Amino acid sequence: YDYSFVYKDTFFIFLDTSIAPEPQGFLHANQLENLHGLLAENKNLKTVIFMHHHPVKVHTPWMDEMMLEQSEQFNKIIKSN
Repeated sequence: YDYSFVYKDTFFIFLDTSIAPEPQGFLHANQLENLHGLLAENKNLKTVIFMHHHPVKVHTPWMDEMMLEQSEQFNKIIKSN
């Protein structure tokens, strides 16, 4: 379940990246589209994104096995906003 809210001048986004029982994270296409839209609509606010799985390699093999599968797409969306 994803949700978001604004508190003062900060926009908070919470993304569900779990696909139990798998260790890696996953974002569906509609989640990525929604994220892009939310960021575009709220460019004037500071933004904090919470999710369980990391979108960049930390260069620790056992941790990187749990990385977000769509990290390239996620990072492109973040960089474009």
